[in-house]
Amino acid sequence: MYFGLSGSVDWMVEIFQKVAGLELALHDDSQPAVRVRPTLPAQLEDAITFKRIVHQALPSGGYRRIPLTIQTRRKGHGARLVDTRVRVNGKRQAVAEIQELNGFDRLNIEITYVYQT
Repeated sequence: MYFGLSGSVDWMVEIFQKVAGLELALHDDSQPAVRVRPTLPAQLEDAITFKRIVHQALPSGGYRRIPLTIQTRRKGHGARLVDTRVRVNGKRQAVAEIQELNGFDRLNIEITYVYQT
């Protein structure tokens, strides 16, 4: 639950976060701090962009705001997935995961699914 949001708004944030595939584990060092595994409905044919602010707790007791943008695209036609391309802040990565947020002032995660017939 997102504190500060009423129950009537909280469920909408949860749904958008699930569609974008955003998983946060800011409290558990054994997991990536941010993991993205989109679950896009087929009706979203081309692309979706999801934005939010991630708040990282600081040792001093405050929080640091990190803007997060997730862009998910489909490229090509057909039903067969042939490649998944991931970029984090413009750099190619094997998976859409960030182990820890230190050193990031923003996160721009791009995932492109390439399809062929």
